[in-house]
Amino acid sequence: MDLELRGKGNNANSTFELYQNTPNPFNHTTTIGFTIPEAGEVSFKVYDYNGTVLKQFRKNYDKGYNTIELNVSEFNKAGILFYQLDSKTHSANKKMIVIK
Repeated sequence: MDLELRGKGNNANSTFELYQNTPNPFNHTTTIGFTIPEAGEVSFKVYDYNGTVLKQFRKNYDKGYNTIELNVSEFNKAGILFYQLDSKTHSANKKMIVIK
């Protein structure tokens, strides 16, 4: 029987995955983790129920596990918001709850 350890470390055999923000709901800051299979540029955006983009940026990240920290002061909204992460070959989105 073979035993394999898997984790979020940068040495893990990576696939693309977007994790749920923690804490959720949040009223100050939250952290969003994600794993990418190769180093490169990713696009990240936060938008509301109507599709209005509240925050957006592109940044280069290393292969493996990475994080993005968000502060509630970056949005002028409360309630359910959505976030999306796009790489050259993958895309995923999740929702989060902001309490003001």
